[in-house]
Amino acid sequence: MGKNGSMIKHAEIYKIKIENEIRFIAKVYIDREEIQEESFSGPTFEETAKHVSKDCVISNYFDMTETEG
Repeated sequence: MGKNGSMIKHAEIYKIKIENEIRFIAKVYIDREEIQEESFSGPTFEETAKHVSKDCVISNYFDMTETEG
């Protein structure tokens, strides 16, 4: 729990490739439940991280492009 008993938001950022374009997707969670309306997609890691770090802790980063064959 955060200050004043509030739940802490965290975000996971995924680097993905869609139709030869790299995108960074941030999925926002509170207590393991995804908050889809707060998820965000950006063209760079920095832009995506800056957007979600205003009120979230970034907990994980996954490079999904490394797993593609």
